[in-house]
Amino acid sequence: MERRWREAQQLADENSRQADELRRRITVLERDLDRAEERASQAESKVRSQEAEIKRTSEQLKSLEESEGQSGEREEMLESCLRDLEEKYRSADSRADEGERRVSQLDHQLEALDQEINSWKDKHAKTKKELDEVLSEFNDM
Repeated sequence: MERRWREAQQLADENSRQADELRRRITVLERDLDRAEERASQAESKVRSQEAEIKRTSEQLKSLEESEGQSGEREEMLESCLRDLEEKYRSADSRADEGERRVSQLDHQLEALDQEINSWKDKHAKTKKELDEVLSEFNDM
């Protein structure tokens, strides 16, 4: 009877340690999620900035074409600049997409950890109930 009580106590202690570890892991994942969300926000900000820069460049291109005519050399230079900006935009958009995917992955991990914590809580409750029954039997002796 005492051996069962000690085993139940050890199991309860182990469950408690595992629950603490899961809480720590959740905290780390939440911190990672916050960082990923911040990076995604920064990437979105960069995308908006790049879009504005593309718009400004496009407007500058139109202005130059109107004021200087159809200068082939200047047109090639501005098109190159536009291609560079579009590439920067695509790169920033790619980074934002990756940030969103990472946030989604972290959400899934967080859900899995929440389920695992709930499972451990159930196991802990069951173990506590068994321990209480053993103690009750022990006290009834």
